[in-house]
Amino acid sequence: MSPRVVRLPLTTLLGALPIALAACGSYVPPASSSGTDANASAYFDDGCRAGTADKQAGLSMAYQRKAGAYDSRYESTYQAGYEKCWNRTNR
Repeated sequence: MSPRVVRLPLTTLLGALPIALAACGSYVPPASSSGTDANASAYFDDGCRAGTADKQAGLSMAYQRKAGAYDSRYESTYQAGYEKCWNRTNR
């Protein structure tokens, strides 16, 4: 049996970094931020980058083509970033 490869979006891995650092006692989160807001912001930014890239490549606006790039809990946030940046990007 070959090893199973699990691909996670970079934002998922980066989202775990504060938890890992907190476990070793060297991280104190900023008082004004929460993990949920940071995740939402990261997914919006990821959607924005994907929308910009698709527009520049001449592709139609369809964030669903990137379904593996976001957590379904943040789909609307990813979609908002994708559509905003797809619309504002000149080809």
